[in-house]
Amino acid sequence: MAQDPRLRCTEGQIGSGRDALRRLIEILPGATNAHSFERRRIEPGLELRLRFENNRGQVPVTDREIGGETTLAPLFCRVLEEESYWISLSIRWDIDNDGFKPYVFRTAGVTLFQGLFSQRSKMQILRAEWAGLRKTGDGNYVYEAEGAGHPHWQVDALRALRDRMRARREQDEARRALFEGHGNVQEVSGLDELLAATIPSVDETEEPDISWSSVHLALNAPWHDRPWKNVPMKIIPHAHNPSGFNQIVDWAAWTVSYVQQEIGRAVGLDRR
Repeated sequence: MAQDPRLRCTEGQIGSGRDALRRLIEILPGATNAHSFERRRIEPGLELRLRFENNRGQVPVTDREIGGETTLAPLFCRVLEEESYWISLSIRWDIDNDGFKPYVFRTAGVTLFQGLFSQRSKMQILRAEWAGLRKTGDGNYVYEAEGAGHPHWQVDALRALRDRMRARREQDEARRALFEGHGNVQEVSGLDELLAATIPSVDETEEPDISWSSVHLALNAPWHDRPWKNVPMKIIPHAHNPSGFNQIVDWAAWTVSYVQQEIGRAVGLDRR
């Protein structure tokens, strides 16, 4: 049986590693004491997640596409009502009591959302994930999505836009039914113009094929000096197993920093 290559930690190592996450606070806006890292029991293990609370006790949250509720931290502005871009950070561990270090790294994720603080529902735009190795029933160790990059990016915004398109179409169909319910639609002043302005054409309502949005876009691929072809390989150059908890922390912090830089450049914002 192969030696267990997964990253394993003790309870104390995760506790001390959580303190190292404070470097993330240097990147994000807001007072130092506004950020904390929740430690939650989940099945079948443990989750550390970033939490932000302002001096009025307000905690921004939203619902992930998969995974339920998550806490958020503002990416640019310490005044929540003025922010429209948000970050969530989660690090998850499984419990395996076979050995001195019972916590086995499962996955870490940084997710970007867009939306108003006053609205719980926010658009999930982009996420960076780093999944650890998993043990199979025959005692081998593999990554999820064999051959994919780890860590990797995934684009989520298209699914959110598709859902908004569906909601808009349903609203337009209800609006049309309401107008047509008047009987003599010619009595409704400006009906033709109103329908033309509010109800999309057939081409606009056709849903695009977004199945490709599940693609794992490799985040650390040394293809410039380690060529890779789409063939089975024992060692995949773009799949990496973290060597320690601090490496995961560094990856998460600098990923947030990069997202902040690039979104800021695109929309003309900086941290304030």
